[in-house]
Amino acid sequence: MKKTLAAIATGALLIAGQAVAANQVSAAPSVADRVGSTAGASDEFGGSIAPGLIFAVVAIAAFAAVVAADDDSESD
Repeated sequence: MKKTLAAIATGALLIAGQAVAANQVSAAPSVADRVGSTAGASDEFGGSIAPGLIFAVVAIAAFAAVVAADDDSESD
């Protein structure tokens, strides 16, 4: 059971990491096109909070699942 939970958590983290990477790759060509321009408030990383938040939630849920599965107590 622990190995299954660890595999699911690892897969979810990999998928979340790919989502974060996909959002940041789309910004790379536009930065190269605007060499020398000044960065304003609208040029900040405003769109990358959602994938990062998803990644954090998945990481916390995976940790909680592994800790809950590690209960070896005899009480019911």
